[in-house]
Amino acid sequence: MEKLLGADALQRSFGITGLNIPMIPFTEERVTWEFGLGHHLIYRTDTAGDGKPLTMDKIVGLLQNTLCDGNLIYPAEWYARDPFFTQKVPKKGWRFVSGDIIPASSGKNPFDQTAALVDYLVTKVYAGQELPAVYQTAVDEYERKVNGLGQLASSNWKEHIRQCMALQINQLFRGEPVDVLYDIVVQYRVNNRELYKGKRVCTAGFSAEGYPVVVPGRTALAGIILSQTKDHWPCSSDGVCFSHGPIPTA
Repeated sequence: MEKLLGADALQRSFGITGLNIPMIPFTEERVTWEFGLGHHLIYRTDTAGDGKPLTMDKIVGLLQNTLCDGNLIYPAEWYARDPFFTQKVPKKGWRFVSGDIIPASSGKNPFDQTAALVDYLVTKVYAGQELPAVYQTAVDEYERKVNGLGQLASSNWKEHIRQCMALQINQLFRGEPVDVLYDIVVQYRVNNRELYKGKRVCTAGFSAEGYPVVVPGRTALAGIILSQTKDHWPCSSDGVCFSHGPIPTA
């Protein structure tokens, strides 16, 4: 299985060529370590071959809404004009992606998934190592706010989840819906691998209604059935995927 997904993957997945892709901004040691965790390293572009934004809508159009033997996405009116689908583009650049939901996040709501993100960062991604300062700051913020956010869940779920997703730990390590769709397409086109099959990735992206968007793996011929997280009762297949780019400098 190809774990380094760069220029060739872009061409095979979306027909995009001629991009000036920068050098990989990670040390050889970091790449080896994260590959050992089962992560892949992918270059995401925010523009299509025609120079237009590579939104979810654009990706669906480029692939004529097909992947393998069925739909890429199950058509539904609720998201057709939503900004997360028509305006948001992938986080541009090289990123490590876990390629599956974090096991400790399985069957948990987004708030409890955030705890799993913290634990995964500390005990797996930087096991036995000091966290970079910006990541430690994100962990510290989570620890300061976790109790208050937990109490808010029972009184105002919508505000609770908004504040939860605004935490730096989620902004740094939880992808947007378009990021997850991008990875699903690339992994299938390059590695013939169906990402997140039977699982649902809870993203940091919000619908126009103000709820986090969930991107599951494809459901046979029907395609990916997008949904929203509207309460604290999770589906048994819910979870969070871990991803990150270069360590922010500010």
